[in-house]
Amino acid sequence: MPIQSNGKERKSSASTKPPARSGTVLVSRIRSVGNSKGVILSNGIIKAAGLDPNGEIRIEAGEGVITIAQALNGVNTNLDSWDAQFKRAIRNGAKPEGDLFEGLANDFDEKEW
Repeated sequence: MPIQSNGKERKSSASTKPPARSGTVLVSRIRSVGNSKGVILSNGIIKAAGLDPNGEIRIEAGEGVITIAQALNGVNTNLDSWDAQFKRAIRNGAKPEGDLFEGLANDFDEKEW
């Protein structure tokens, strides 16, 4: 699979492992952007990924891999629909979490109640 580096195609070398997935590959560098780091993505790579160039993205990182994906529509802040969503999730096999504070005592609970 050819690899693009700075807009030019080249064959992959032994030091550049191809990804497990097929598709367009771009070799780039991590660059300083103010006090942060960044990677410039070409319009072609954004189009190949099917991302909305003006939309929000979700970035996940782990074990030497950073994944960029189109962000979901965000957090549902309509509390009226939460009950139905919880019930649907439970019907589909999700198990509700227990009380996170179960068994944890604090001074307020001990003295004020």
